[in-house]
Amino acid sequence: LSNFDEISLLTSMIKKEHQSIDVIINNAGIFKTPQTITNDGLDIRFVVNTFAPVMITQSLLPILSDHGRVVNLSSAA
Repeated sequence: LSNFDEISLLTSMIKKEHQSIDVIINNAGIFKTPQTITNDGLDIRFVVNTFAPVMITQSLLPILSDHGRVVNLSSAA
C-alpha cells in the first residue's frame, strides 16, 4: 500500500470482480520500517496510513452499496 500504482491496480481488480461491495475496511498501517521513503519520495508511513485509505475509499465508493459502510481503524502505535 505504499505504491500508488499498486493501490490503483488493487482497486481496479476489486471493481472488475465485484459489481457491489458492502464494506470497505481500511486496516493497514505501518510504524517502523527500514525503508522510510517511497519510490515517489514520500514518507512511507504517511502514504500507507493516510493516502492509501483515502485512495482506496474514493476508488471503491462507486460500487459501495447504498447501505454500505467505510470503517477506518487506527492504533496508538
